[in-house]
Amino acid sequence: MKPATALITTVGHPADRILAIVNKLQQEAIDRETAVRMQTREDVTAELQLKLEEARASITQLLEQARASASEWQQERARFEEQIAALNSRPEPAKNDQPDQGLSAQVAAIVAGEIARVQSVMDEIDAKLADTSLEMAAEMRLRRERAELEAYLK
Repeated sequence: MKPATALITTVGHPADRILAIVNKLQQEAIDRETAVRMQTREDVTAELQLKLEEARASITQLLEQARASASEWQQERARFEEQIAALNSRPEPAKNDQPDQGLSAQVAAIVAGEIARVQSVMDEIDAKLADTSLEMAAEMRLRRERAELEAYLK
């Protein structure tokens, strides 16, 4: 095309001119939309990247806590296993089905002495109850004491 013809076609019909302006505006709108989309994508990507880094830091911290807890648990478990081994290695005291004869004889002597003492007190009460000049209040008190001593012997 010749330069004169190019000038005529660009300045030609008003409809062509309007069409050129509309095309130019449409292209500018497309370019702006593309720029806004790119900016939005960059902003969202940066925000998500920040959240991802925070999540990774949180995961790292939780992993460290889990490792520390596992280490503490292993140490405590080892300590308990040592205590169990120490307790298992101790010799068990000899089990004796028969009671100690010396102790049993002492207990029997003490019990026999107590029975004799209570029996003598009951005999004294019986002698007092045999007295006919005893007042009723005294008789009731002596019978109560005798009943308590009988219950004690059982």
